[in-house]
Amino acid sequence: MTDLIHEAPQPEEQKSAAPEKPTTEKERQKRVYAYIAVLFTVAFILILWSFLANHRANQEVIRELRGSTSLVQSTLEQNAELEGEIEALEAQIEEMKQSFAEAEEAYRASGDRQAAIITALDWLGELERYYNAGMLSVARQTVQAIRDNGLEPFLPDYPLHTSADGDYEAPAARYEKIVNKLFPDGLD
Repeated sequence: MTDLIHEAPQPEEQKSAAPEKPTTEKERQKRVYAYIAVLFTVAFILILWSFLANHRANQEVIRELRGSTSLVQSTLEQNAELEGEIEALEAQIEEMKQSFAEAEEAYRASGDRQAAIITALDWLGELERYYNAGMLSVARQTVQAIRDNGLEPFLPDYPLHTSADGDYEAPAARYEKIVNKLFPDGLD
């Protein structure tokens, strides 16, 4: 059983507590340089870490700026397309205005022509009444008034009524008959 008992190691002799030697100036400088080297290393590591973090943040900002730049570019392209469409629509509006003005002018001319036809037919009716009533001098004055007002070309050269008999004459033909009877030698 003695084998099982293990004895505690004998304490070594305690070294005599000798006072430490004062360090020399070179050793102190070495320690200061080592301390400064450690501080510079830590500072360099912190600066490098800060640089990398800043670089990463800058890369993200650059990506965002590129995204916003492409968005701005897309917006500018859409704006240019819209401006082109606006110009096309303005040109179309101008064409429509011009077409409307032409149509309005044609309508007015048509209205003026219709009014001239009505006036010429009215004067023809008066001429026929005077001629049939035997008022030949008044009928001659009416023919002269029709000529002076330039209404002769507005008398229709087709019958205004249709019938199975076809007995209606065109107003221009009726006018010529009366004029030929009133002025056998011609108007001029």
